[in-house]
Amino acid sequence: MRTIRTKILAGYLALAAFSVLLTVAIYTLGLRVEHDVADMRDRILPHQRSIGDLRVAAGRMETAMYAYYATTLDRNGFQKDFAAGREDSLRLATQLANTSSSGNNLAAQMKALADDGATLDAILSKDPVDWDAARDLLAKAGRDRTAAHQTLDALLSEVDSTVKAST
Repeated sequence: MRTIRTKILAGYLALAAFSVLLTVAIYTLGLRVEHDVADMRDRILPHQRSIGDLRVAAGRMETAMYAYYATTLDRNGFQKDFAAGREDSLRLATQLANTSSSGNNLAAQMKALADDGATLDAILSKDPVDWDAARDLLAKAGRDRTAAHQTLDALLSEVDSTVKAST
């Protein structure tokens, strides 16, 4: 026969055991959340940021090419604007190539777009200018940028799949 004192003590001990179990469970879940957040902060968000920055750099290169072709941008302005986009795109594409299977393809596509700009500069700096060749090259640059954007979309899908798999 249990006394009231024993019953109260047993109740407190059960409550204490439950509190310890709950604390351990919350701590374990907190560690998992911390790990997931750190993974997103250190790996996933930089990938997404790089993909967005690459889109901007590719667009900047193509815009500079069109402005140069339309003579709204002189050669020095083109070289300055295009070089900024080229440097950013090649650096970011190289970083993504080191971390993704599609990155090597992307680096080649961004290099092709950079080469298009150099070729356009050569065409437009000659006298007389071969406007047909320049127009054809701009069409090729547009296709190269579109191919790069499709690869960027595939990379973004890979990142999204990684996020969904980890949550």
